[in-house]
Amino acid sequence: MLSTIEKSEIVILELDASKQRLLDDWFSVEHQHSKGAWFLPEKASLKTGLANLPATFKSHPRFAHRITTEDWASVTLAKSSAGLMVWSILEPFFYELFLPLEIRASWSGLKTREDQLAAWETIDKFVTALGLGLDKQLRIFRYGAGWGGLSSGEQLKAKQDLLSNIAKQVTEEIGARYRAYCCRQLIANYYQKARDGRATRRRVLTRIADRKALVGFFGGDWLRFLEYLGEKPHPDEQLSTAIPKARFFVGATKSPAVIARERGVDVEEVERVLSTYWDGPARRSDRACRPSKSESRCSANFGMRLMNCTACKRLGCHHSGAW
Repeated sequence: MLSTIEKSEIVILELDASKQRLLDDWFSVEHQHSKGAWFLPEKASLKTGLANLPATFKSHPRFAHRITTEDWASVTLAKSSAGLMVWSILEPFFYELFLPLEIRASWSGLKTREDQLAAWETIDKFVTALGLGLDKQLRIFRYGAGWGGLSSGEQLKAKQDLLSNIAKQVTEEIGARYRAYCCRQLIANYYQKARDGRATRRRVLTRIADRKALVGFFGGDWLRFLEYLGEKPHPDEQLSTAIPKARFFVGATKSPAVIARERGVDVEEVERVLSTYWDGPARRSDRACRPSKSESRCSANFGMRLMNCTACKRLGCHHSGAW
């Protein structure tokens, strides 16, 4: 069961110390980044109420959907391993599991016939993949099956029957089947994009569902996924496991006399040109003449600063454009 604290923190209840350590290790953003999963969002708005829907339905059957909708959290994933697990595994799982209830609670008049039929194709694939026998319970929920003709009491009973039958069929195998369901879609997408059995991560992970599967079931590790498939990385594959440290470089300066000798002009003329860049006399030490980090510019910008100087041509400055 999930607990939301002030809409910004999520706690997964009833975890022992070993499971909590596993959660913190596997679903830490730092771990995911170290494997190259830099596509993670900074924040995520999570529908935590979905995981508690059966319990909410028992205690408040007529208002369960409203309570579930209002139970959400906006989580900074770098600070919440539980939040990353909910984002990648639990929220997608419970969304698809309880999609028939969502359709009948809030889709009426908002979704087209085509949208609803497409949703039911997804529901059927999902239920079959999990090995759940819910044909009888789902029949009345389907598009065009007469849901609108039921009384509010009959609709409530149909929802209770669906939830109770799901609960009766839940076993430890459900988790493994859901993992296979998500990975099968990721694998199918990989080979659809592959050339000679290889594809880059960037080309494959175009769907948010595939990114969540990689994060949740492979720790964000693309190479681990390829090893699972028995494939080799694409020759063009590039994985960054850390952000490179930024460094600032400023080229060494030549004395006005050297520049004047090289260009065949007077020293005073060179000094006037250089003073327009350094905003002061040209005769300063190398350290004093170095621009600050915020003033550092490329050589093209240096040329632009000299655009209106009469000595530019004689110094061999070449530039184009304007400020």
